[in-house]
Amino acid sequence: MNEFLNEAKAGAKAWLVKAGTSLAVILLVVIGARVYSSSKSAESVIDNPTEEAITFKLDGKDYTLEPKTSQVIKLSKGEHSLEYLGETTKFTKKAPKFLDTDYSVINPTKSLYVLYNEIYGENLTETEAHEKSSTYDCEDDQGKPDKCPRKFLSDAFIQESVDYGLDEDTPENVDVAKSTRYTIKKKLFRKDDFSRYMDGGNEDVILEPVAVE
Repeated sequence: MNEFLNEAKAGAKAWLVKAGTSLAVILLVVIGARVYSSSKSAESVIDNPTEEAITFKLDGKDYTLEPKTSQVIKLSKGEHSLEYLGETTKFTKKAPKFLDTDYSVINPTKSLYVLYNEIYGENLTETEAHEKSSTYDCEDDQGKPDKCPRKFLSDAFIQESVDYGLDEDTPENVDVAKSTRYTIKKKLFRKDDFSRYMDGGNEDVILEPVAVE
């Protein structure tokens, strides 16, 4: 009997050690992901997609960006000010959500950007893929409220949850859980980049946003 109890205690102890190790690994992964997310969300991209060099002030500091260039800076959460061509814009950078893929762009020229839902999956019809990826409000050809897989953005400060930033390519394939059949990845495009991306996919290209009342 004592031998049985000792074996049971030893087994329980081994299980607790294994469970504790697994929990520690999970915590390390979560903490690591959180630290990485926080460090990335502390960064913001100043972007100039135009054909001309621009000069502006951000929080009182002078910046110059050459045509078709961008610059990554550290930008803390909270209130900020942007001065460009005599116009001052106040904006707020929000704190990222837990494990959120937060991404922000400072857009002095208020150029057009596109947030696009790229869907990956198997055994999906074209109609199913469009319906599942269309999560943004828009208007159809008759001006009626509709849902689209793209959202147009032109604010001086853009902050969104994305999987791929301005200069990151979307992959050809991603892992998809069998239980879900599909997954959606969000990519932020400059207007011209989006036009080329969609044209390469032989899809209709919409270059101008449509307001929804």
